[in-house]
Amino acid sequence: MNNNQFLLSIIIPAKNELENLKILINEIIHELPHDLDYEIIIVNHNSTDKTAQYLHKLEMKENILRVININNEKYLFGPVMKYAFQKSKGGLILTMDGDLSHLAKFIPDFLRCLKKGSDVVIGGRYQKNQRPFHPKSRFILSKLFNIFVKIFINSRINDFTTGYRAFDRSLLKEFDLISSHLNFHLELNIKLIRHAKNPTDIPIRYQKRRYGSSKFDYTFLFIQYLKSLFWGLFG
Repeated sequence: MNNNQFLLSIIIPAKNELENLKILINEIIHELPHDLDYEIIIVNHNSTDKTAQYLHKLEMKENILRVININNEKYLFGPVMKYAFQKSKGGLILTMDGDLSHLAKFIPDFLRCLKKGSDVVIGGRYQKNQRPFHPKSRFILSKLFNIFVKIFINSRINDFTTGYRAFDRSLLKEFDLISSHLNFHLELNIKLIRHAKNPTDIPIRYQKRRYGSSKFDYTFLFIQYLKSLFWGLFG
């Protein structure tokens, strides 16, 4: 699988998502065609539940599964994702959340767009006629911010803060990534779109996590988003 441009690397960051991962990994395997060359990389980031033990046992049985265990609070989300990109083997990379908010059934849609020639595919939540997710207050604030970014950078893409995306690995050579926290998603999406030859977005359905609690601190994240907007344009 070394340097295979047709290999798909699915990278999933997770912290204390044991019950969600049990479901998500099975759903991914079920949704993908048997002849697809792919790997699933779970980035187990400072989990304090039994995620590491479960993944270790599953890794022994599933040869498509690779686990990266990060057990150091000094390593923040952005650097951890960059490390996962470096350790992945695929020429194509897809990222998604580990809390079941991103449905595996949309992965074939990403793959179809990549096959048709898109080098970046964004899983969007704000295209026309898409239903709002809950809580609605988060949906409204997030949509307004994304409209602002869309106008500011003059793009036809609708969602810049999503973590559900697929892209050609070669694009990572065109820029560096600075963001340390969840604002990493915004910076990465802006830079991917700016450097892509044929970016597109597809509608996805975003849903509330089934188990566990959210890691968001919205006030802190908004400040970080403003930094990432600057880095995405000028960094």
